[in-house]
Amino acid sequence: MKYSIDFIRDLKENFEDKNISYPVEEINSKPIPVIEVSNELSLNKVIANWREYQKAKTFFRGQSKFHQQIPISGKERNDLSNPSSSALCNKEKTLEFILACPGINILERGKSKLDFWASLDAISQSQNKIDGLGGAGTYTNQHVPEYALEGLLQQYIGSTRWIDVVDNLQIALWMATRSYIPQLPENFDKVNCYNPIKVSEIKYDEDAYIYLYMYSFTPSKIIDLGLYQSEDSLLLDLREALPSRYLRPHSQHAMLLREYKSTEKLTDPKTTNVVGVKLKTKLAISAIGNSSLINNQTIFPNEENDSGFKTISQLLSVYWLNGQNRVQDKISQEQFLPRYL
Repeated sequence: MKYSIDFIRDLKENFEDKNISYPVEEINSKPIPVIEVSNELSLNKVIANWREYQKAKTFFRGQSKFHQQIPISGKERNDLSNPSSSALCNKEKTLEFILACPGINILERGKSKLDFWASLDAISQSQNKIDGLGGAGTYTNQHVPEYALEGLLQQYIGSTRWIDVVDNLQIALWMATRSYIPQLPENFDKVNCYNPIKVSEIKYDEDAYIYLYMYSFTPSKIIDLGLYQSEDSLLLDLREALPSRYLRPHSQHAMLLREYKSTEKLTDPKTTNVVGVKLKTKLAISAIGNSSLINNQTIFPNEENDSGFKTISQLLSVYWLNGQNRVQDKISQEQFLPRYL
């Protein structure tokens, strides 16, 4: 992926709008140009120019801070925080629990970090169906394909090699203006393996900002249903790849991106480009509006409404009740399935 400074330069030279400016953010003493907009109309103008300039599909990611020039995955953040460790972090242990559950059986527990991710690499383009994550539904094809497994885990647990993006602007802004606060340890739901996390609108002042990343993606190859490849990236549309019983991806317009270097020759190869847009938090919240389609209950549907989420929690509960209760005090809250309230 490449940060598109060329687009910022071109927009600055060729497009006039008094509500668009070009400040510089600093990351590790490195200046990074971004685009700042001061109203909704100018935001739409920037997005329109981005689409025309890139001539590609556009996806969004909202963040409350400008952490990196190009956002990195949960796995990369974990590796940076403990670069010398070959052991799995807490979130990776949760992923490992699920991958070792009956009905999935992708790997045995106790694998090293290298073996763990290699096991997911081995199925990254496999069309085999995972029986343990299927279930009764409206239509006959109710199984999760192996190539979508890591993406499913990213959506419901996090800390994989994928990063979350959406094709809905309001959802991206909503995500950027929320705080996600774990509840006290005594609130663990240890029977159902839930880690309750309170989602609420962030507190902000008049000078607070959020950031909207825009991505361009040109598919050169369709690998399978919902899985697309460009010159340097993979895109996974969970709404296409997963059964309808997994409701959260549809509620969130969820798609995933990850860097991927292909050795094969592709038709019309193009890199995935990224640019950062800065806007005031107050403006972002105003742009979201009060739609009943965008709130905690619809963005993060509970297990009563999202039967796919219920399936995952049941798998963890089986693991927990078959021996893990002996070491409950040694298990971190982060190893429980996030349940957003």
